[in-house]
Amino acid sequence: MTPEKIKNLIEKGIKKGSDVLKQRQESIVSAAFIMMFLLVFTKIAGFLKAHLFARFFGTSPEMDVFWAAFTVPDIIFNVVVVGSINAALIPSFTEKLEKSKGIKICSKLGCPDSFVKLFSDILNLFLLIFVISGVLIFIFAPQLSRFLSGDYFKGFDIDTAGFSGNDFDLMAKIMRIMVISPILLSVSSVLTAGIQVNKRFIVPALAPLFYNLGIIFGTVVLGKFCNMGVVGIAWGVVIGSLLHLLIQLPLAYSMNLKFNLSFKFINKDMIKVMKLAFPRILGLIGDQVMLVINTIISLGLGEGSLSAYSFANNLQLLPVHLIGSTISQAALPTLAVEYSESLNGKDFSKFKETFTKTFQQILFLILPAVVFIVVLRLPFVRLTLGAGEFDWNATVVTAWVLALFGVSILFQSLTSLLLRTFYAMQNTVIPVIVSFIGLAINIICAFYLTNFFSHYYDWRPMIVALLDGNFFISGEAVSDLTNWFTTRNSSPAAIGGLALSTGIALIVETILLMTFLNAKLKYIKWNEFVKPILKKFFASGFMFFVMYFIYKLWNFSLDTSTVVSIFSLFTICGGIGVISYFIICSVIDINEIQFFINILKKFINKVRAVIGLQPK
Repeated sequence: MTPEKIKNLIEKGIKKGSDVLKQRQESIVSAAFIMMFLLVFTKIAGFLKAHLFARFFGTSPEMDVFWAAFTVPDIIFNVVVVGSINAALIPSFTEKLEKSKGIKICSKLGCPDSFVKLFSDILNLFLLIFVISGVLIFIFAPQLSRFLSGDYFKGFDIDTAGFSGNDFDLMAKIMRIMVISPILLSVSSVLTAGIQVNKRFIVPALAPLFYNLGIIFGTVVLGKFCNMGVVGIAWGVVIGSLLHLLIQLPLAYSMNLKFNLSFKFINKDMIKVMKLAFPRILGLIGDQVMLVINTIISLGLGEGSLSAYSFANNLQLLPVHLIGSTISQAALPTLAVEYSESLNGKDFSKFKETFTKTFQQILFLILPAVVFIVVLRLPFVRLTLGAGEFDWNATVVTAWVLALFGVSILFQSLTSLLLRTFYAMQNTVIPVIVSFIGLAINIICAFYLTNFFSHYYDWRPMIVALLDGNFFISGEAVSDLTNWFTTRNSSPAAIGGLALSTGIALIVETILLMTFLNAKLKYIKWNEFVKPILKKFFASGFMFFVMYFIYKLWNFSLDTSTVVSIFSLFTICGGIGVISYFIICSVIDINEIQFFINILKKFINKVRAVIGLQPK
């Protein structure tokens, strides 16, 4: 092949790739499929990122400092930007495109003037907010560092981190570096909203992947090889945020998404956007307050506690994002349209049917994921994080926290659908009220449960005796309960209390949201809703006992020095568990199994078509 032919092939490949990236996805199913497919690669990069964190830094005090410093800029971004995207920006951008008298989409032919005006105004507002907040964080970084470490609470008999002056200086330094990140991400997120309302999902779905790749670069090149430590990770966060923005700029430019710098951005449209965003932002403030409280509590539970909690939290979010969030996000447009149609005809049957089917589908997929993670938590943590500085003790503590996150995985996935259902009904008040109730429960449980689990070695013998069939409990043990819940002891198991408190709060939130929704729709019926749920719990319970029996029968002593032995246990036990779940689902006639078999067949046929094999 001549150089000229090679050049032509490369040019054709680049052009074809560029056309694919710019392609519109008109179907909700195709959009959801693309987001889920690319999310898998993002999560793989996220696993690699977490693995490198664990390998190079483990659950060290230095890593605790990084996680604590990351909290402040991350909170501001989540409250302002994440709170606005689904609740305000996308609906407002969509409305501008629909009401445009001329061009209905942004392309090389142009973009509606009203859309460009709103797009620029929102960007100007976000830039102003994040530049001001960045300056304030830069100035007050030392004070914020002492606040997060609990240094200001030492006079209130609260356990705090044993940080020194060097730790405070390091946290302030990292915080000052990372204030650049939310500024870049805020601009990039507005671009994401503008691109997605024009039904282009591939490039926005790639942006988080490049964000993780930037952090990986900072961790390996700057943190490890340039000996910058966690400061290198901080610069990696900035690099990742820049890549998150840069990957979207060419498409935004080709779509004529223009930005006009101006300080006159408060107008009727912007006030409407802020009114839409305010309830959601208020709810997220409650979530971020809980994040700060968890950070302060975990830093007072001993060295490495915050890192173990953060690592376990990242692992438990994998099934939540892949299953709960993705399916819920894909269902939101359909729910919104059907609810609007239901208001006209006063018939909510179609809306209820869509909600019920989506609820059952999420439950069908998330329950085996919970069982898988809870039973195989040790090999899962060891395979993803276990290397270098992440020793066996860190593995055990992180796996313990991950197991207690099992409750959270289930109910966070269901809550993601319930919240979007209320948004489809244009009701943001009930989710906010429920969120603050959950916040109060989370705070109370976090305090008492971290105390209780800090006495793990005191009450564990009693649990072992009960499991052995000795049901006699001494009066002294019962009287110790009050002491266990109200005093703090020293045990690495204490950090598990934060994970369990999150799960308890989510249980209450799920029950309240379902109750309020049922009062409106009357969707909770035995045959259509309750009976299928009980079947799924029975099937997942069967899967749990099969996997647990195999795990114990194997009598496996985890060899932390060999990946092969751990991987064998993980794949064989997990594979048998999944097979048993699908077998029992078929036997007791769970409807969703055939639905997902059909989806799998369609996916296989699409893959065969792509690689040039025609499906039979």
